[in-house]
Amino acid sequence: MSAITNIFTTLFRVILGWLQGIWCLIRLIGVGIRALFGGGGVKANLAAAFGKASTQRLVFGFLRAFVPNFSISKVFVKAYDNTGTAVITRHNDVHDVLNRDADFEVVYGSRMRKLTDGDNFFLGMQPGWDYTRDTSAVHLAMRNTDVKELVRPRAERLANEIVGASKTGKMDIVPELTLQVPWDMTNTYFGAGGPDKETMQDWATILFWYLFEDLGADPDLTQNQCATPLKCGAIWIR
Repeated sequence: MSAITNIFTTLFRVILGWLQGIWCLIRLIGVGIRALFGGGGVKANLAAAFGKASTQRLVFGFLRAFVPNFSISKVFVKAYDNTGTAVITRHNDVHDVLNRDADFEVVYGSRMRKLTDGDNFFLGMQPGWDYTRDTSAVHLAMRNTDVKELVRPRAERLANEIVGASKTGKMDIVPELTLQVPWDMTNTYFGAGGPDKETMQDWATILFWYLFEDLGADPDLTQNQCATPLKCGAIWIR
């Protein structure tokens, strides 16, 4: 009986996935039609539409239903050495990739070494002796109870204070909240608050962008905007 139930459950899920994929395709066609007849040019309209998270979710909804995994030879990520691009769209497959360290390596090592002026940091390491040594050192410095007893209560208290201090009931969440709370943790828990709050927030934002978001390897970002943060980041991380 359970086998029959599983068959029908699987069929239902597959058909539901197909229907969701078809619905995403219909909506994407609508996006294309609006781009075709909207002012400003088709190319500009498509670029604006596909730059939105809502449109990207439609693309991945279609891919999950009909082309869940595929690879192409075109290189989109130029910040790190690679020979092509693979797209993985389904939850279980993504976890499978994340758990197969020997087949899918961490790529951040090259840029991490630029930040540290030669040495790698465990975020840029493959599992191994160096990774184990560095993460063990972090675990010794950060007690298991620190997040529960120190970091989280202070973050919650500071966040509540910031939100409660808003007189209009509205706030610009990034500069007023999500920059302030992490900087406070960096300053009070790690003791690396930088020369001042604003400077450290700028450094950290640029360094994060350089490591994780600058996939196109913007030369202006590396040569100009990152000049000071990269030099100071080497001292800060070490």
